[in-house]
Amino acid sequence: MQASARNTGSHFPIPPLANQSYSVNFIAPMVAQGLPALNLGVHDSVALYRELLGRAQQFASPQVSGRRVGAIAIGQSGTAYLGANIEIKGTAPSDTIHAEAFAVTLARHYGESGISAIVLTLQPCGSCRQILAEAGSPELTIIILNSETTAVLYQETITSLFPLGYTYATQAQNLFCHPVLLLEAPTSSECQLLAQAFRKASQCYLPNPERKTWSGIAAQLSNGKVYTGSAITISGPNPTITPVQDLLIQLISHGENPNEIVTAHLIEPQEPDYSFFRNTEAVLEKIAPCATIHRTQA
Repeated sequence: MQASARNTGSHFPIPPLANQSYSVNFIAPMVAQGLPALNLGVHDSVALYRELLGRAQQFASPQVSGRRVGAIAIGQSGTAYLGANIEIKGTAPSDTIHAEAFAVTLARHYGESGISAIVLTLQPCGSCRQILAEAGSPELTIIILNSETTAVLYQETITSLFPLGYTYATQAQNLFCHPVLLLEAPTSSECQLLAQAFRKASQCYLPNPERKTWSGIAAQLSNGKVYTGSAITISGPNPTITPVQDLLIQLISHGENPNEIVTAHLIEPQEPDYSFFRNTEAVLEKIAPCATIHRTQA
């Protein structure tokens, strides 16, 4: 069977895979269906995943480190979600999006119930191990492939890689499986972006319900498309995926240019424990300096 690629009309082209041993269908630039399970004993299987890691690295923006990192999160459905590191020069180091966090967050956006494995080009840092632990599966497999050959450098579960991890996540309630937040809607709901930001805020991952850290954002591009993001507050509560980081993951994964953001609207609580507004301002100032940003506190 031949590998195939379907262009979804995004700004990022999807060239056919060089590996012709398997059939893979890209439903979005960074989302692939029909991917066979990784068989570490079969050269063509490992080569396919290595090629996909290389494709993920093409989406990277290593403005500071100069190092492109790729990741593939395998959802419970079998769909593969590519991830890449996104660095924003001139902002705080915490604004960097790591490839692992990108892939996991993208899988969450597509409604996965969890991930079974993640394939990487480099060993995950401590922050990423914390995020992987929030997936709630102690059997989550981490596989590291050689960046230049099809050699397997590492294969282990998250429990072995991150022993005695501090997390509220369980197999019943975790980053992928958690209740929708019951929030009081803002009084002024005539703004479309505000309504979408509020809807996204209700989908926040908030493992500690005592914290007022929920937040959502919606942004409109020059082409009229609207993308959204929500806060993913990790148990620690660091590292947290901020609403603007989640927004960028959705934009980039669909082949959009963040520089095309025209306006954005952020919603968060009155007197929040952690506010994401100044962080959002700082990031947008660097990636879309002409964009306007509004905030509503509800």
